[in-house]
Amino acid sequence: MEPNARWVEFTKSFNEGKFYEAHEAAEFIWAARGYQPRDMYRGLTQIAVSLEHLKKGNAIGARRVLDKAQGIFRLYQGPAWIGVLLERCESIVQMRENSPAAVEFPKIPWLSEPP
Repeated sequence: MEPNARWVEFTKSFNEGKFYEAHEAAEFIWAARGYQPRDMYRGLTQIAVSLEHLKKGNAIGARRVLDKAQGIFRLYQGPAWIGVLLERCESIVQMRENSPAAVEFPKIPWLSEPP
């Protein structure tokens, strides 16, 4: 499958709350780009894994993986929606660390082409 098709798969899966599938799609793109340590797709893979942990009630695992994603994006100058996504993820991980209350998972903007 082409990276563009994987991007569509990532976006669709992520926005449907299928974070494991989203992580698989982002990881495929990251691999196709040579597994660079500071690659945007590595960070997106980590965000999807973090939300999968959270969905399963594992706030500690979600925190650990989200911290890795934040480290990747700290020096990354990418689309503005990534910063918004990170802020939303941080907010819901903090909420779940303090309470098992239900949360609304974030969505990413629909882009037919990868950024």
